[in-house]
Amino acid sequence: MNILVIDIGGTHVKLLATGQDLPRQFDSGPALTPEKMVAQVLKLVPDWKYEAVSIGYPGPVLHGRPVADPYNLGAGWVGYNFEAAFKLPVKIVNDAAMQALGGYQGGKVLFLGLGTGLGSTLIVDGIVEPMELGHLPYKRATFEDYIGIRGLEAHGLKKWRLHVADVVKRLVAALEPDSVVLGGGNVNKLEQLPERCKAGNNDAAFQGGFRLWEKPGELNSRSVARAALGLALVLLTGAGTGHAQESPAPLAPSEMTAATAKFGIGTGVVMATNSAASPFGGGAPVPANLRPFQLSLPRAHLFGDLDGRRPQLEDLGITPTLTYVTDVAGNPIGGKTQHAAYADNIGLDLLFDLDKLTGLEGGSFLVSMSQRDGDSLSKKYIGNVFDTQQDYGGETFHLIDVAYLQKLADDRVEFRLGRIATGDDFLVSPYDYLFMQNGFDGNPVGIFFNAPGMTAYPNDTWGTLVKVRPTERTYVMGGVYNGDPSLHNISHNGADMSMDGPVFVIGEAGYQRNGLPGDSRRLGNYKVGFWYDDARYTDYRTVGYAGTPGSKRGNYGFYTLFDQVLVPFGDPADNRGLGVFGSFLTSPDESVSQMPYYFTAGVACRGIFASRPRDAAGFGVLYGKFSGDLGAAQQREQMADRTLGVQDHESVLEWTYRFSFHKGALFFQPDVQYILHPGGAGNINDALVLGSQIGLNL
Repeated sequence: MNILVIDIGGTHVKLLATGQDLPRQFDSGPALTPEKMVAQVLKLVPDWKYEAVSIGYPGPVLHGRPVADPYNLGAGWVGYNFEAAFKLPVKIVNDAAMQALGGYQGGKVLFLGLGTGLGSTLIVDGIVEPMELGHLPYKRATFEDYIGIRGLEAHGLKKWRLHVADVVKRLVAALEPDSVVLGGGNVNKLEQLPERCKAGNNDAAFQGGFRLWEKPGELNSRSVARAALGLALVLLTGAGTGHAQESPAPLAPSEMTAATAKFGIGTGVVMATNSAASPFGGGAPVPANLRPFQLSLPRAHLFGDLDGRRPQLEDLGITPTLTYVTDVAGNPIGGKTQHAAYADNIGLDLLFDLDKLTGLEGGSFLVSMSQRDGDSLSKKYIGNVFDTQQDYGGETFHLIDVAYLQKLADDRVEFRLGRIATGDDFLVSPYDYLFMQNGFDGNPVGIFFNAPGMTAYPNDTWGTLVKVRPTERTYVMGGVYNGDPSLHNISHNGADMSMDGPVFVIGEAGYQRNGLPGDSRRLGNYKVGFWYDDARYTDYRTVGYAGTPGSKRGNYGFYTLFDQVLVPFGDPADNRGLGVFGSFLTSPDESVSQMPYYFTAGVACRGIFASRPRDAAGFGVLYGKFSGDLGAAQQREQMADRTLGVQDHESVLEWTYRFSFHKGALFFQPDVQYILHPGGAGNINDALVLGSQIGLNL
């Protein structure tokens, strides 16, 4: 019988048929569905003759059928009729099992495939037992998260090798195999094979596919049962390691920088990086409906991997990110005058992984910069205080981050030191990055009216912060910063390294609801915080009288914000769902606080249409209340100048929809805003704003 063997992997699909010498292949990836796979196979091998098909499937298989969609591929595999598609008999087996069967020579053999994920199969006396060990808990996540490709990229080659050795030791202690075969594309990255291991031949998968059609042997149920019991013991006691299995720990802050967040394709879609999610954005127990909901989706680069140069740099420990975002908006109705304006931002980030570069475990160094151009529709033509274009502000070249980050105690403790922005870490909800209105985007903007020492992209300052995670679902952090507002002057280009003060301090505590392996997909983040700015403030109670107004030292405030996935829907691997978010900020001393009360609220949804799972839509409302003492001062000044207004409040409604293309490398986002009470004084007509954002991840 002539057999076509299809070996499906996370990055490639490889093909070989009986009588053929050279395999053929094509790319796989998150967009590969079974329909696309079959079509590509038939297109690639029209000249091959075969009467049956063997498929090595990168996921769990029961009774010859997939029972969960692959983590690294598209959806629709479960229930798909491959025999009808190929019009031939088809046998499906786990891909690791197929490779293990191809190299099997007898006895009890454990096969581990070190590839995109972690394939695993146990063969006992000729019986193949696929085992999906890669999705079992390990340290802060799963085996696959540490010794699959995500672990290699996140921790570097040196630590990856140590994790491989530790995982193999645990599994050998549990399953007691006669030998261990290590296969997969990454086995050649090991300097030395762990004890009792030998390297497999990746071409063995084809031989295993051919052997699927041979008569199977007899099942030695006692050996398999003993192996299963051993596996249970290693998970409960950490057998072979000398300590108990570690509990999952929360996520360290994303290495995604402020420019990337402003770009909004990773953290800037509805659902983005959260404060305590899985450390590598996935890799949780099978079945798929037990995986944590991913707020941040991986995104492609518009120019690809630049002929392999990008992954080469990342392997060395250097991750460059270049983004471009432009906001175009006009007010056909209302405001001071009708006009249009644009603003844009080019952001360059260079993240240096010091573990990979120097062996300094847990250390990294970030340098970032931006170039901004354009005009503000709000300031020039509408007259409102909450800017309609989040990309406006600091229209020049800026040196931004120059900062060192160190993670300790299995990433449960971290500190950052250098030129950093407070708003990169504090008062952040990833939902806010969906919006074009600056009152939402980045941080709820009310704090900036009351705390001149608060900084946000592209303005950084000298500072340090410490973050501690007491449990896997909670964190506390605090920061101290140079609160000199003169550093924001664009003439400095972000290069003023002075430390003239005053001091700005801020603290925050957070709790995550769900988001760990096995939790519900209804992920939520809840945060509270406080701040103190030691600047000298004008005392509004002394303004509008004869003489020089008085001043006071210091101001303070409190805030709370949350985001919550309410309705996850569709295939769990697509991370589609609807969520809500909100914030409330108060700085209660109205004698010095320009805007003592500020709140935001909204709803956001990713993947409304199954055919466009990355698209995001949102509606938000924000409201800012001006100080009563400020209003009284303006009334006194109005007696001398009747053209002056008295500010009370301003609010904004925003509707937006983001079209995501090329796996997130490009987005186009139409946007509608309605400005109520522009400027807060009631002397400017309400304004309708029509606009759009365009973003590129180069």
